[in-house]
Formats: sequence, C-alpha cells, structure tokens
Amino acid sequence: MRNCTINAKKTSGIVIGRQQNVILENTIINLNGDGYGITQNGTILGSVFTLKNCTINSSHSAIYLSNQETDDPNTLTVDEGTYSSTDTPFELKKTNVTIKKRYHQIYLERGAKIYFQ
Repeated sequence: MRNCTINAKKTSGIVIGRQQNVILENTIINLNGDGYGITQNGTILGSVFTLKNCTINSSHSAIYLSNQETDDPNTLTVDEGTYSSTDTPFELKKTNVTIKKRYHQIYLERGAKIYFQ
C-alpha cells in the first residue's frame, strides 16, 4: 500500500492472518480505541513487513508481531517514519528487525519500553 490513510476505531489497522509480504510506503495508520497498528496471528509462519516513511499512532503497540517457536521468524524492515503508542510502540517476538536510518525516532510515552524477544 502506498500513500494511504487508515483510520480505525476499536480495531486494529492491519491484521495479517497468514504468511504475507506486506509493504507500506507513505502510509498513515491512526487508531482511536483498542487495537494495534499492524498485527498478525501468532500461529502462522513468518511474514515479511517493510515500512517506509510511515506514521502509526496507536493506544496499544503500533506494531505487534508474534510467532510460534517452531515457525519461521518474521522479518521487519523500518525505513524512516514515526511509530508512537501510549503503551509500547513495537512488541516483537521471534522477529528479525532492521532499522535503516540511524536518526530514526521511536517516541515512547509514559515510560514505555521496546521489547525484542
């Protein structure tokens, strides 16, 4: 998806239910209420997520990716953008992560932390 805006209420912006190659560029995801910006079912094989110059505003994790111990890991590549949450901007389990820009900023509110497992 390119140059899109997703405004979601009481749900997640993008939910992946099976193995996918997800590419978002210049995309904005705004959540009003419960939900994640991007999330996936944690019982599927690893997916590939590429985010370029995106903005995700969420009350829960902006990006929540999980996977079973026996499945292939997810791959997340972040190239610029703003990812904010009143909880934890990124919650990633069994995910390989690449952040391409050294000056990339992740905004944390209320002492939230980024967890990589």
